[in-house]
Amino acid sequence: MYKNISFQEAEFGEKKFLMYRVDDAAQMDHVEVEMLKNNDIKGLLPFSSAQNNDEIKFMYEMTNKMKLSQFLGGLVRWEELYPAVQGIIAAIMDCAQYMLNEGHFVLEAENIFIDLSSRKIELMFLPVENELLAQITWKDFLITLLHNLNYDMKDDIGKLETLQSYLADEKITLKEYAEKIEKIKTLGFARNKDVKKENKQSERPVREVKMKEKPNVIYNVPDPNSEISSDVMKTEKEEAEEEPFVIRPYLKSELAHKYNPHLPLIYAMQKLRGWIRNNKELNDAMHSGGEGKNDHAYSTRQVRLIVKFLDEP
Repeated sequence: MYKNISFQEAEFGEKKFLMYRVDDAAQMDHVEVEMLKNNDIKGLLPFSSAQNNDEIKFMYEMTNKMKLSQFLGGLVRWEELYPAVQGIIAAIMDCAQYMLNEGHFVLEAENIFIDLSSRKIELMFLPVENELLAQITWKDFLITLLHNLNYDMKDDIGKLETLQSYLADEKITLKEYAEKIEKIKTLGFARNKDVKKENKQSERPVREVKMKEKPNVIYNVPDPNSEISSDVMKTEKEEAEEEPFVIRPYLKSELAHKYNPHLPLIYAMQKLRGWIRNNKELNDAMHSGGEGKNDHAYSTRQVRLIVKFLDEP
């Protein structure tokens, strides 16, 4: 996710570390470095630094820890996902009391860890001035994380969908999101018994023909002199004037909803992702450009490919 920001794994005795080499000492935030070294900050990976001549390295201990990408790598259930999201939010919110810049967190699943003993989330904080870090906000990260997971279809649909739907609010703050997801715990289970049925009915075959035959339909034409005639004709006109689908960049969730408007957002995204993945030619073409698999949106090129193979929504 972060280009030109790399970490090396190292072992010293029985301990494992991730190491980051500081290319330019002038980029270091010395106040943050001291804060990390002199405080045991909840929610952050243990931090230390080492200097050899002019070379400075930051070291993050990851002994007995599992990457978030591995922890959420299989079918994901609510009881696994919720504490992880809550832990990430709490760690970012707590950074202010230690004068740590929110924009210095390394927000990618490969570098966020679960402590196997405490089952707590631990984030990596990089005390350097790097504009690449600030480009990915907490909301950007969570949208990408939740979009790319494989959810257990038998789990609580309502809570999983709600967790994701709050992020659609462009103005929501970190504190507001934390308060909202805290309330989700009190919601009742909302398993959808018809999910499998809906998914089966919404199977979208690979596009085989360019033109579809129009069904023979007998229309009941309203009497022009009737009282409801004008309302009916107005409704039909509005439907006829519906805006055509436009080839442009789309958020992945936005395009998935257009293809599967009757499904909860989580399942709509899984459905579209499955169509792409199961079509080898489309899947290969989707990743042949410069776009990343973890991007939040489909590029114009990718949208054009999807429409080519799957037809318009």
